[in-house]
Amino acid sequence: MDSLGVPAWTAWILPALLVLVWSLAWPLGTRRFRWWFGTVVPVGAVVGVVVSFVATPTVAGSGGDVDVVCGNTICGQADSGVIAAEVLGANLLMSVPVGAALFVLTLIVETTLMVRRAEAAEKEAARR
Repeated sequence: MDSLGVPAWTAWILPALLVLVWSLAWPLGTRRFRWWFGTVVPVGAVVGVVVSFVATPTVAGSGGDVDVVCGNTICGQADSGVIAAEVLGANLLMSVPVGAALFVLTLIVETTLMVRRAEAAEKEAARR
């Protein structure tokens, strides 16, 4: 847990969902969707991090105070808006390297598939 009492695993919710959707896009999605997803994820994550850092100070005071739990005792109070902004910011921050890796993997695999399709088309044309 961090200083606001947010469990560390919550920072990996969005990156895990991104990997899940990307993994399902290979057997179920189209090439166009895979390119779109692989390109939009890193860009969206970077934009989200910037927006999160800009919005975090303005979120203070927007929600009700919640108790911050340290172990079994309440060690303070924090604004719930700040906690939500921190969790969102952590998710987006962890999504940047995950999104970059998904983009590189998509680029490598789709390029390889494109070359193999072109070679297969050439062989088919040569047979005719």
